[in-house]
Parts: sequence; C-alpha cells; structure tokens
Amino acid sequence: YEEPEHWPSSFSVLLEDHPELKNIFLKIGDCPTSLSLAICVQAVGHVLTRFSLNCRYLSGFYDYLKPGSLPVLEDLELNGDLNNEETTFFLCIVKSTLKKLKLSQVPILDNLFPKSCHFPALKEVEFWYCKNLIEKVIVHLLLNVKVRQLTVGSCNISGEGFEELSKLPPLLLEKLHLVHCDLITDGFCLTILKLSPNLKDLNLSHGTLITGESLTDLSLGYLHQLENLDLTDCRNITDLGLVRILK
Repeated sequence: YEEPEHWPSSFSVLLEDHPELKNIFLKIGDCPTSLSLAICVQAVGHVLTRFSLNCRYLSGFYDYLKPGSLPVLEDLELNGDLNNEETTFFLCIVKSTLKKLKLSQVPILDNLFPKSCHFPALKEVEFWYCKNLIEKVIVHLLLNVKVRQLTVGSCNISGEGFEELSKLPPLLLEKLHLVHCDLITDGFCLTILKLSPNLKDLNLSHGTLITGESLTDLSLGYLHQLENLDLTDCRNITDLGLVRILK
C-alpha cells in the first residue's frame, strides 16, 4: 500500500465483506508511520495469525497498542532496526497462541524475553543476523520455553555460558540449525547435543571451528534419532571427526 492512512478503512471493508474470515497474513514494508500501523493492527488484530514486520524508524509504535492486542497470533516475524524495547513489547502483546518467532537483524539484549511473558505454545524460534545475540538469551529461552526447533544463523555465539544447561533434564529439541556461526566449537556442540536425545535434524554448516575430533562421547548414542546431518563447508572436519560424529 502506498497510502497507509487508507489502510484502516480498507481493512474494515474487507472484514465486513468477509465475516467468515478467520486468518490474515499481514506483511508490512518500510512505508507506514507508527500510528497508521498501530491502527491497522488494532483493526485486524483479533483475527491476525501471522504478522511479518519489516519496518524502520517506528519509534513509539508500541505506545498505541496494549497487551493482548494480538490474541490469536501464531507466527511473528520481526526484521530491521527495532530497538530492544520495541521487540520486547511485541512479545508482551501476543497471547499464549504464539507458535513461531523469527527475528532478523534485530538488536537483542539479554532481557529480550521478559519473565512476565509466557509462551506455552512456542515451538519454533529463529535468529538471523542478530550480531549482538548472546548465549544468555538462548539459555533463557531453552530453560523457560519448550522449543522444538531452534535456528541460529550468522550470529556471533560461541557456546560460552551453556554449562548451565547441563543441570537440566533433556531438551525437547528436534531440529537444531547453527548456520554460519563461525565461533561454534566442538565443546559447545557436545554440550548441546548431549541434552538433545530427540534431535532429528542437525545443521552445523559453515562452522569453521568444528573438527569433530573431540566429540567422542557421541558414540554413546546421544543422537540415536538423528535423520538429517548437514556439515556443508565445515572445512576443519577431519576424517576421524566425521567417524566419531557418525559412529
């Protein structure tokens, strides 16, 4: 839409013409103002199940919305220059229906997931190009949310701080993709994989520090359900390391 001020009336007409409409995928580009976007979300929020926001400079957008504004939202994707406060606010206005969360190029601080917010249905989380993503955020996520699919792409995590997870019962992870994470080591892989007996899909592609040679404990059968393994461009994987991963 080139004229965001016309959005609210357009959405109202749409809902009037199609009262049976239950699901709407709303993808917003770079053009809206904070107020016009908030009005649109309020107009369709009660039926909105997917929301992809790719906007910049929306300072104050959250001032126009209230917790519970998106009561049936299942899929939330945030891209761009939202600050940590705005990103956190989005997580607070969704209800317990959220199933998938994708954050791309979003600045992330260690308090991204407020303790007051609960996500009982959240099963899939993706972080892409979040350069300041720290391990504490992922640890908090795995400690408090029953995530089954986790993707971390092109983020500067190394695995430091994951020792806290070793005290936990096994994770429910079925899919783990750590793609273009150049600081990931064998030690981190061993820590997370030991805790993931249900893992079916493992992608460590472009992990330049992974050799596989220190993963001897994997031979104990931690990955007995593994179906897919991607080690594309893991240039330091050795023959011995590959044998130990697959043993």
